[in-house]
Amino acid sequence: MLQQLLRRSGGHQSFHSCGQSFRNNVTAWAVKRNEELNAQVKSRNVLIYGAGAVGAVVAWRLAQIPNVCVSVVCRSNYEAVTLNGFHISTRKWGPGHFIPQAVYRSPLEACGKLFDYVLCTNKSTTGSASSYNELRAVTNGRTAFLALQNGVDVEAPLRGTFPNNTIISGIVYFNSRQLSPGLISQESSIRSYPVGLAVYDRRKAEFGVLDDEKLAEFVQLTGGEFQPLNDAVSERWVKQLWNGVFNPLCAIYKLNTHDLLHQPSLAHRISKAMEEIYIIAAASGSSIDPTMPQRLMDVTKRSPPIVPSMLQDALVHRPMEIESLCGSIWRQGLKLGLDVPTLESIYWQLVKIQDRHRYDQLNTVLATELGAETTNIKAF
Repeated sequence: MLQQLLRRSGGHQSFHSCGQSFRNNVTAWAVKRNEELNAQVKSRNVLIYGAGAVGAVVAWRLAQIPNVCVSVVCRSNYEAVTLNGFHISTRKWGPGHFIPQAVYRSPLEACGKLFDYVLCTNKSTTGSASSYNELRAVTNGRTAFLALQNGVDVEAPLRGTFPNNTIISGIVYFNSRQLSPGLISQESSIRSYPVGLAVYDRRKAEFGVLDDEKLAEFVQLTGGEFQPLNDAVSERWVKQLWNGVFNPLCAIYKLNTHDLLHQPSLAHRISKAMEEIYIIAAASGSSIDPTMPQRLMDVTKRSPPIVPSMLQDALVHRPMEIESLCGSIWRQGLKLGLDVPTLESIYWQLVKIQDRHRYDQLNTVLATELGAETTNIKAF
């Protein structure tokens, strides 16, 4: 490039004669031209809906791409991220510091701004589906939605809210956790790429073409860091074999994956639960290698200890993804006429733990309010 610039400006002879001043002018021209060329490439606005541990890492990776502007919707970590952005430590990509284009408590705060892509990394807890309505304020018919949550058929609520938009299934292949608000640690990966993608449902022909184009555009946008999948449904079931067992059992026993596997009785329960999920997946028409449950247990033993997201939530009494990771799968088994007693017992144990957390939180609130009233009475 520099040689071409020199030739256009009169060759090497003039360059040497004009000295440092000319060199500076050429450099300034080249920088300006590069900026002009970059400006000609259409920028893409991306919204991360639910920027927790997974959402923060995904947002950071996308923000490394030129002409991609990444904004985030935060809940409990809003204040910290607004002030300092995200500080991220990863095994796969090294350390990073990411300051989003904008930080919102709700998409309604960004009303009037349109996003090309909305990546849903929010927890699939009770009531989360109804919150998708607020995304109408920042999207239109051309917006593509990527569902990156755990569970099977988690895309259905998005499709119900946005019947005419492209919905892309996203399978996340890394584990991360939020050590404190805005401080993220990515600790393990099970694929060489962080996220796998596929169109969720095949609609009418004209929409199907648009869906494929949107998927291809997004994969190209990431420079291939996010990869297309041939069978996202089976991939979700494979991940469910792990998530639907280790997530709830680690939460129930308050143990990481290694400590759970090292207790024979609990390892047996892991095996039984995986067998039941495999049976449900097969009866639902998904094609999974029958050796997959044992392979997942083996690879988990070889990997560093993992603190799954449900255990992270249980330890601080946050709502857990009980329905998406356990309840919906157990009920699907019942509808298919299958006997899945292990999944049933796990589900009710989780419900009991969640109810106890709510009861404790209610007692804390009441105690605080009564304490304040008592103080006011004494002061009076």
